[in-house]
Amino acid sequence: LDGWAYEQTIPFEGPTPLNEYQAQITLDTTFDYANAAADGADLRFVDAEGNVASYWIQKWDPQGTSVIWVRVPLKNTRSIDLYYGNPEAEAASNAHDTFDFFDDFNVPDAGGFGFNSGTRHRSRDINDTTGSKYYQRWTVQKGTFDIKDGTLRNWFGDEGGGDTITIDPVVSRPGYAIRSRVLENYQWTYPIMLLGWQGDFFTNDQGQERPDNYYFDQLNVADQKMYLRKFVNGVATTLAEKSVSSLELSKWYIWELRWESTSKLSAELWGDDGKSLATFTATVGEGWTTGQYGFRGIRGVSNTIFDDVFVRKYFAGTAYDLTPLPPQAPRLLEPTNQDIVNAIPKLTWEANSAAVNYTIDLRDKNGAIVSSSGKLTPFTTTKAFLDIPASALKKDGTYTWRVRVKTKTGLSDWSETRKFTLDTEKPEKPQFIS
Repeated sequence: LDGWAYEQTIPFEGPTPLNEYQAQITLDTTFDYANAAADGADLRFVDAEGNVASYWIQKWDPQGTSVIWVRVPLKNTRSIDLYYGNPEAEAASNAHDTFDFFDDFNVPDAGGFGFNSGTRHRSRDINDTTGSKYYQRWTVQKGTFDIKDGTLRNWFGDEGGGDTITIDPVVSRPGYAIRSRVLENYQWTYPIMLLGWQGDFFTNDQGQERPDNYYFDQLNVADQKMYLRKFVNGVATTLAEKSVSSLELSKWYIWELRWESTSKLSAELWGDDGKSLATFTATVGEGWTTGQYGFRGIRGVSNTIFDDVFVRKYFAGTAYDLTPLPPQAPRLLEPTNQDIVNAIPKLTWEANSAAVNYTIDLRDKNGAIVSSSGKLTPFTTTKAFLDIPASALKKDGTYTWRVRVKTKTGLSDWSETRKFTLDTEKPEKPQFIS
């Protein structure tokens, strides 16, 4: 690699099982730290085909062990070349490019703000060198969360459990794993990492609505245990459990929940120093093949804290079809459903950062497509809004609209259909009687 003075071949334990597979690399004190940038900014990873791989430095420690994740481009790769020793090189560590999803909650407005049940939060909006943006979105399903000091926290959870938040841009499915750092500040708060959530709820004996139908990993410092469990039709079942005698409150841990196959889950817990503390597996039989990732916190103020969340491919001997799924349907913003407007409205919806274009299906009360092209074809745009041309809406009346998005991974379903009524006729001037 031109401009780099040093090269070292890093062998893998076995050939990478999939394309774009995230492999973990560790560098101990035998690595030539003296000739690399002080913070590892000049590292580059290149495979035998000359492909430069994306990577993320999770931990950089010249006096100990450094941990780096590399997104290896091709399957059956047995080693990768590490280049270093270029004082002119700019930092290239980028977790967003390395993982299928990543969020470290380091947002410009960090310092404490909450978002409540039913709301969505865009926790990352950073321009990269190509001008595109990363959007990591979360939806609070129950309760309240906040982002403070670069972490995600449940906030004012109700007694008995309830704060639940899910990831929007990616869905969980066999062949993937979710990992994060976790800290429990108060016993009996039960930090929970979930996957496969089907979007269902049930009402318990106290009349409280709770998420239902999902698999989850649960940490319990008070009991000194870690559990693999499932909620199905309002009933919680323990699938496996593991004693972990070294668990402490107010201490960071790293955990990972893996959906190895439609019939198998596994989980692992590490100390924040990377030392493995527990690992175990469980058999499941619900037949689920997809669902949402998320987290739950039980009670109190900021008692359960999460950080450095990422989703990666996980191979356990079965080569699943990991072709990216089509995008989710856009969420419509304005105008609201059944709105009455006195001027031609701007149609707006929530942006998808990977959008190639959007298609807008706008129809009059008779179901005829509204278009300014004269060809009766839907509008298309690359923006997350549509300024309807005045020539397209010539008459007052009721109209319906819906949107779908196209990305490199496919075409989404249509969004919900909304109605608005255009009424531009000015009311009669009031008459003065006496």
